[in-house]
Amino acid sequence: MKIKNTLLPIGLALIFLLAVLDFILGIFIQNKQDKTLRIARENETVSLLALREYRTCNSFVLDILRNANQHLPNFNELTPGDTVFFPNITKMELDIQVYNKPDTTISTPRRELRNGMRQAIITWIEGNAVYKTSADSIWHSLENNLIVKTGDTIKTSDGGLVEIALDNKSVVRLGQNSEFTIHFFNIPRKKEIQANFALLSGDIWISIDQFLEKNSLIYISLPDISLKLKDARFRASILPEGSNSVHVYEGNVDVRHKNSHGSNNSLVKQTEDGNWIQKVLAGNFLLVSPNTPKPSPEIIPQFDKADAWVAWNRHRDAIFTQR
Repeated sequence: MKIKNTLLPIGLALIFLLAVLDFILGIFIQNKQDKTLRIARENETVSLLALREYRTCNSFVLDILRNANQHLPNFNELTPGDTVFFPNITKMELDIQVYNKPDTTISTPRRELRNGMRQAIITWIEGNAVYKTSADSIWHSLENNLIVKTGDTIKTSDGGLVEIALDNKSVVRLGQNSEFTIHFFNIPRKKEIQANFALLSGDIWISIDQFLEKNSLIYISLPDISLKLKDARFRASILPEGSNSVHVYEGNVDVRHKNSHGSNNSLVKQTEDGNWIQKVLAGNFLLVSPNTPKPSPEIIPQFDKADAWVAWNRHRDAIFTQR
């Protein structure tokens, strides 16, 4: 009888302990399923981490992340060591919101989610930069995690640098004293980018770290030339003396000269419309000076690696491609 009296409370205690452990384990599993977390490192932003976690980032994703990370002192300026929570979002939910179709539901077929305008996002800023929309002539301060889209113009000041993610494997960067306009931007489906950009001044770096589908096409307009590309890593500059330069590190870029209307310059009549086209392959650069004949690509010199703008972009490329 004494043994039974002793075992009873022990048994009850074990049952209670198992119930507590089961409850704690249930909470842990639920939390594990509901969200993940990432610890911010130097030179990272919430939008950059979201691209790694979800492989996309737009206003829908940012709204969820703002709500889930109210503990952050500054959502747009992470400090190394900050914990960022990423709630679980299904792939279909992301597809519906990424392609921005107002009348879709979770059951909408994926093929109907295509052909929607796409948002690019600011994933890193150094120094000062401003932007304006097509509907607003007022310049506003540019911030990390800001959504930019067709019609927006971005301008950097002296020392200003900006990184714009097109998707999780494609990025545009602007150097200091640069002005850049998004005339058109769309990603109708995975691995397909359709874009028309304009560099009005300064420097641009574009890195497409993926093989895009055949329907992809990216145009970039400079004062004297226009560029056409699909898969490439390159930079282009508008130099102080009026020349335009293009340095290609991976892939290839088609460079087309813009012959001004009414020009009597007979040196640029290599095509029927008075323009010339030059293909620049990886490892080469092209310097286009005003009122000069069609230039030939040259090998990029070794000292190019020491250029501060090139070195910064190589560093950012390494950060951006981390998964």
